[in-house]
Amino acid sequence: MHLAGTALAAATLMTAIGPRAMAQSCPSSDEWAAAATDGIRYARAVDIDGDFLAVGDYSANSYTGRVFLRQWDGSAWGDPQVLSGAGAGESFGTQTNLSEDWIAVSVLDYIHGAVDLYGHDGVLWNYEDSYETPVGFTLEQQDLSYPWLAVAELSDDAAEIRVQMLQHDAVGDTWPVIQTLYMPADSGYMACVSLDHDMLIVGLPKADIGASIACGAVWSYQLIDGVWNALGYSTMGHPDGQYGQSVAMDATTDTMAFARHGAYESETFDDAVVNVQQFNGTSWVSEPLVGTLPWSLDHSQINSLAIDRDDLVVVLWSTEDNVFSSHHLQRSSGAWYYQSEITPIGAETDLPRYAAALDEGMVVMDGGTAATERVAWVLPMEDCDSSGKADLCEVIVPGADGNGDSVLDRCMCPGDLDFDADRDGDDIVAFLGLWAGGTAAGDLDADGEVGVLDLLVLLKQWGECP
Repeated sequence: MHLAGTALAAATLMTAIGPRAMAQSCPSSDEWAAAATDGIRYARAVDIDGDFLAVGDYSANSYTGRVFLRQWDGSAWGDPQVLSGAGAGESFGTQTNLSEDWIAVSVLDYIHGAVDLYGHDGVLWNYEDSYETPVGFTLEQQDLSYPWLAVAELSDDAAEIRVQMLQHDAVGDTWPVIQTLYMPADSGYMACVSLDHDMLIVGLPKADIGASIACGAVWSYQLIDGVWNALGYSTMGHPDGQYGQSVAMDATTDTMAFARHGAYESETFDDAVVNVQQFNGTSWVSEPLVGTLPWSLDHSQINSLAIDRDDLVVVLWSTEDNVFSSHHLQRSSGAWYYQSEITPIGAETDLPRYAAALDEGMVVMDGGTAATERVAWVLPMEDCDSSGKADLCEVIVPGADGNGDSVLDRCMCPGDLDFDADRDGDDIVAFLGLWAGGTAAGDLDADGEVGVLDLLVLLKQWGECP
């Protein structure tokens, strides 16, 4: 058994807090730069789930590796608990996947590869179990969606790809293999997985489909009565297209996104492609992407995809001018509309950006600034009031959406507290009542308090709504 994280894990204790309530507490934007003791791969693995956030650095301490885990305490991201690998060269933290008080950490270079599993007891993360890839296979990728863990493995002769499906045994706190999914012949020598609740997709970018060599394919599976059943595969059918290099699954909407990697990987295609499909219960149906798509330019490469319900983030690298960027698309009526580039304050476009993860309107991503080579950011994708908090979780706070249109009232018409399309004396009366109650509806400047500054906002916006 691989015991990284038991005796050798360094732990900086976090403050104990109550039950998880991400949407209610509404985490805000923040950033953490690599320290002198961190490695050059700091933040190459990131994830966010509820009020937990993980940042991996598999290059730390001569590639021993470590993972920083933070928890939102209602007002700030707490000090990290740090999990460390057991020995130099293990690359602990190559992947980090959070799900419902569990984290799966890839240890890529431990013999044939391993996945360490930690559970959170309300105060600390504790090592619980490991899955070690057996002799004859090497670890490719893993993904966690409690109570399931998917581990993709490649045989030593590169002739076989399989995905081991492990399920948590709550009695013994172990993770035994329940089912093995064997990929078809000619699947190539690469595999990536994305698991979300009862849906699993497996990207095989080097797979041959008929006469189309290395066109790539994405196989999908659904959990039915405790068994993972194949739904078929998706491909664009382009020889050397290598679709499936990046994959992302959202089971809430039965939607998957997968990419053609583009320049640098393919010798045929110099541009990248993103494909989004939704499962209608019988088959996968493609959904259009609308707007100017930066990855359609020559010399583009997609490094990462992340999807959560109706939001999609694409991490892009232009190999010609060495520019890195992250982009947000949003779905409406079955189509995906390009929204904007996600640009954290201080981000340098020529410093590598490899990973992104989404949850409840918040995105966590890597990159760098002029002051430091590596940084991890967490920030809201949509923040209409510039509060540093995601609109998606702010809008459910009592009083924030008085007219029930799912948009923050202070973003639609600041100060129109009686919803009659103007700011006048009636709104002053309404504001005074809100001041006494200190509700979100009166917090017009989004500083978390209702007071004189909010009254000034109302007076400044006096008159009819635009």
